[in-house]
Amino acid sequence: MKLSLCLIVKDEEDNLKKSLQNIDIFADELIIVDTGSKDNTKTIAKNFGAKIYDFKWTDSFSAARNFSYSKAKYPWIMWLDADDVIDRTNAKKISKIKKKLKGHVDGVWFRRNLEYSPHGIPSLYHLFLYITPKDKYFWKYRAYNSLIPQKTKNQYDFLKYPDIQINHWFNTERKEIRKTQTLKLLEKEEDKSPYILFALGEEYRSVRKFRKSINSFKKYLKAVESSDEDEQQVYLAHLNVAKAYFLWPKIRRMKKYLDKIINLYPQYAEGWVMLGDYEFKKQNWKEAIGYYQNASACRYPDIDQVAFDRRLYTYYSYDMTAVAYCRLNDFRNAFIYKKKALESLDAKDEVIVQNITKDLAKLEEKLNSRSI
Repeated sequence: MKLSLCLIVKDEEDNLKKSLQNIDIFADELIIVDTGSKDNTKTIAKNFGAKIYDFKWTDSFSAARNFSYSKAKYPWIMWLDADDVIDRTNAKKISKIKKKLKGHVDGVWFRRNLEYSPHGIPSLYHLFLYITPKDKYFWKYRAYNSLIPQKTKNQYDFLKYPDIQINHWFNTERKEIRKTQTLKLLEKEEDKSPYILFALGEEYRSVRKFRKSINSFKKYLKAVESSDEDEQQVYLAHLNVAKAYFLWPKIRRMKKYLDKIINLYPQYAEGWVMLGDYEFKKQNWKEAIGYYQNASACRYPDIDQVAFDRRLYTYYSYDMTAVAYCRLNDFRNAFIYKKKALESLDAKDEVIVQNITKDLAKLEEKLNSRSI
């Protein structure tokens, strides 16, 4: 089955070549919609055989994306951002699943990596709906675009491939510029749905408007309290309220809210870790250890549309437990948890692995000296 790949771009000369370098493996058509580039973006796109269309910016990323979809000629459409990168291995996997694009399929989800360790190991990721049948979906919202089915169904037949990974790389400088743009677009949104309220909460927090952030998340929570909203999303809204209190800083309110979170959602590590950090900074080592141990006992959630930081469930909690035990001069337990931290790491995280290995050697020396 043939597949059209659609991107919307503006001044993406630094990213576009990397984004498009392997798309010929799976894409039968490349649609590039340019919203006003002044650099060499169009030249780069042309070199990859793209069909290029100009689109006057209308303060809506969805409007541009919908325009790009209208230009696709094949029965299946995939989107990418210009700062998404697909390596050859994953491009080949996408090519192979094209034969599974049958009439009953409502869409295909891939894993999108969002944050990385110093050596490029994905630490934060979730699933995105990337491929949909032509004319069956449309993009909604000015920012935080979401693919919406033209006709709702009781049950959807999706194909989900968490093993197919797309790397999203944020340019730090451009990310700061986009914060302001994204917030302005969200504030313009007339439909203040729970989805937009959640997005506003995130964006207000990113520009340090903490009161507005908290109010947006609380409006979201009120809007979904009698609905079947995804539990993980509701949990993250609560967690984001606590994070906003921390950054404000309103530490007592944060502590009170975190106590509420762990009572409601003891199965997730993030609240336990924040409480552990709170007690650690107060030098309450035993209390911190208890919270970190509760965090490391949590099972990492099955990912879908919500992103969780895997490190909090393993490496970070183990390592902070070890450090707290060191403060208590309990080097035996410190050694045990440092070893757990090491075992939870990917070997590619070379610097962290080396540092933990050195810590283990020092702890072993302390233990040996005490046994003499």
